[in-house]
Amino acid sequence: MWICFVKDPTEFRHLNMDNQQLEPVRSHKVLGLVLQSNLKWNHHIESIVTKASKRLHILRVLCHGGAEKYRCVVWHHALPSYLSQELERIQKRALKIIVPAFSYSEALQFLNLRTLDERRSEICVKTLEKISRGGRLVKHLPMTSRHLHHYQMGGANKYILPKCRTERLR
Repeated sequence: MWICFVKDPTEFRHLNMDNQQLEPVRSHKVLGLVLQSNLKWNHHIESIVTKASKRLHILRVLCHGGAEKYRCVVWHHALPSYLSQELERIQKRALKIIVPAFSYSEALQFLNLRTLDERRSEICVKTLEKISRGGRLVKHLPMTSRHLHHYQMGGANKYILPKCRTERLR
């Protein structure tokens, strides 16, 4: 790389090293810094913007929760408490990185978040409501309290879920 400020740089002799001709370049990266032959910073700023955009995309994917949001409906109801706590530990670690001065409960409140267990439960309820509004899967839902008697009562569309009394689900 030749450093030259003129618009039309003159051609220099090619450099040779160990009988190999070195190709001239207009920019070169040294220790993470992109140097240009005209000593401008355009390529360096481009590389910074590219890196930052990739990291912002990762944040966007993480904020939306990705595919785990809709998959949790399948396994959330059968998740033992020790596995739920293991998932919660991941969120605790993330919040400790984001807001290190706060405890977990303070960080949840400060960032207006809920625990992962609460969010998974909410997703399950929303999915159940969406299915119960109509569709092909309605017949697979558990019986509602409306089917037990013929009286119209407020909140009569509650689903009756069987209670699990096993050690595994405590």
